[in-house]
Parts: sequence; structure tokens; C-alpha cells
Amino acid sequence: MFSFVICEVDGCKRYAVTGKTKCLEHLPDKEAFVKNTLETFQKEPFIRNMNMEKFNFKSFLMKKKYIIVSNFSSGNFEGVDFSGSHILFSLFQFSTFKNCVFKETVIKYTNFAGSSFTDCNFSDSDVVNSNFIGTKVSSCNFSYSNLYYTNFTSADLTDVSFKESNLKKSDFYKTKRLRVNFKYSNYEEAEFQR
Repeated sequence: MFSFVICEVDGCKRYAVTGKTKCLEHLPDKEAFVKNTLETFQKEPFIRNMNMEKFNFKSFLMKKKYIIVSNFSSGNFEGVDFSGSHILFSLFQFSTFKNCVFKETVIKYTNFAGSSFTDCNFSDSDVVNSNFIGTKVSSCNFSYSNLYYTNFTSADLTDVSFKESNLKKSDFYKTKRLRVNFKYSNYEEAEFQR
């Protein structure tokens, strides 16, 4: 698991970024650190035990990566392509995703709670045992995906497609749903009320 070292700046409660003693906000060489880290991400197929809280990723290619036990909380992801990746045991809560592609990804035991998703594509993916509690999801596609045991409790879903998806044990309790398509999915095996 990534190091839970707290930033050394007095009063700061954020985690230090990987390999440093300060959080991203307090790094004196913040721009150089971000640039070097992003260049490393582009080259390496494995991203493991990384703490990259509050990072911004724009028009970034993360295809066919293995992202394992890493923290990207409160990040901004715009135009990021995660296609064919494996995202396991990682944290993305309170992040913003716009025009991102998660097509044919494997996402397991990953936390997206409190995040927002706009124009994102999760089609043909395995999104299993993951947390989308309190998310805001609009104009997104989860069609032809396995969403077994994934939790959308209290999510706000607008113009979202779950067409031909496995929803067994998925939780949609207290969701707001507007123009949500469950066509040909096993929605009767999902939880909508308690």
C-alpha cells in the first residue's frame, strides 16, 4: 500500500506524494515533480503504491496500464484514456472525470466516492466491488459491463446507459435517475430499495 506519510508542513493533513516528505501543494518544485511523474507514467506499464493526490491529468494516455494500490484522490482527469487497463485497490474519491475512456478496463475494489463523471465511457468493462457512492454521473456509458457488487448508493445519474450489463448485487439505493437505460440488463438482481 502507498505510504500514509503526512506532509511535514505544520498543520497540513494531506499525504506526502510518493518519494517526498511534503504533499503536492507544499512542494517547492511542484511543476517539475508533476512533469517528471507524468513522464514516468507514460513509460511504465505498472503504477504501484503511488500517492498522487490532487494531480491534474489532461489528454493523457493511460492505456493498458496496471494501476495498483495507488491514491489519486481529489484529482482532475480530462480526456484521459484508461482503455484496457487494470485498476485495482486504488483511490479516486472526490475526483473529476471529463471525456475519459475506461473501455475494456478491469476495475476492482476501487473507490470513486464523491466524484463526478461527464461524458465517460466504461463500456465492455469489469467494474467489480467498487464504490461510486454519492457520485454525479452524466452522459456516461456502462453498457455491456459487469458491475457485480458495485455500489452507486445516493448517486445522481443523468443520461446514463447500463444496457446489457450484469447488475447482480449492484446497489442503486437512493439514486436520482433521469433517462437511465437498463435495457436487457438484470436490474431485478440489483438493490434499489431497502
